[in-house]
Amino acid sequence: MKNCVGWHWFRYMDNDPTDSTADESNNDSNKGIVDNYYEYYQPLAHHMKKLNMNRYKVIRYFDHLP
Repeated sequence: MKNCVGWHWFRYMDNDPTDSTADESNNDSNKGIVDNYYEYYQPLAHHMKKLNMNRYKVIRYFDHLP
């Protein structure tokens, strides 16, 4: 949309499941693009790439909505 300048993902890396100081609800949660071993979540990375490659089509689509 014309008032949107971009998008981002919440976190780069997942929370560390061995961190005893973290809130229990955040332990071992998948929030990042990579896991704790820096391995990409392939399905997520694939769809993010697809979105980025089609960003201008997406912009044109949303700009023409009523």
